[in-house]
Amino acid sequence: MSGARLPVTFAAFAALLIAQAGFTDKSARAPEPYAVIAGTVFQESGFALPRAQVTLQAAAESPPKTKFKKLKSATSSRGEFTFRVPAREAQYTIVVEASGFETQQQTVSVQGEERIDLSIRLTVSGRK
Repeated sequence: MSGARLPVTFAAFAALLIAQAGFTDKSARAPEPYAVIAGTVFQESGFALPRAQVTLQAAAESPPKTKFKKLKSATSSRGEFTFRVPAREAQYTIVVEASGFETQQQTVSVQGEERIDLSIRLTVSGRK
């Protein structure tokens, strides 16, 4: 009876070793470097603006070799947003929209592994 169990146990052990060898190779690589573009969106009054829509996209001035998928997020209850982007030289455009407010747009430049903090104030629609 123990003879029948041995091949199954050995096969399971061998499969585990092979699977682990595949994962070890991938996990041995260093994590990709990244930059952080973060900020807070405020109302004209100075209060944080929750649920504002923030879009991050490659700026028109970015090098043509740079491919970047547009990212979208909504600000937190404290008006905060955060995006992780590749740590390479690039320019990004941030567009902030909220119902009842004028849309704001800002361009930022990333040089490498860094954190960029923005403060964006939206004005009420129809006011200047």
